[in-house]
Amino acid sequence: MDEYIKKTTAFLENAAVAKSDPHSLEEACRHGQKQLENLKHERLIHLLVTLFFAEGVLVTLTLFLFLKMTLLLVIFALFLALLIPYVFHYYFLENTCRRWYGLLREIYERKAG
Repeated sequence: MDEYIKKTTAFLENAAVAKSDPHSLEEACRHGQKQLENLKHERLIHLLVTLFFAEGVLVTLTLFLFLKMTLLLVIFALFLALLIPYVFHYYFLENTCRRWYGLLREIYERKAG
């Protein structure tokens, strides 16, 4: 995933600043838009998984506070251990998506102007 994001970001950055003919810019717009759609889908899936793990953290913590079962504390720790990397990965995907929006906007502006 990281390699895919690096390659696409480099492609969009190059298209945003390189001197290109309108046909190349149009192709860059189409390719960038398709890659952005793929990233948005990936971001949605990771949002849903992140929310699932956050719900697991809240439910197991609440049950532990009421039932005082040690097993629930272990499950809570597992959910929390998985939630933290998911939050960071979702943050990375969100920032990448916003970066690609900006690069595509620059490409569209170059194409129009």
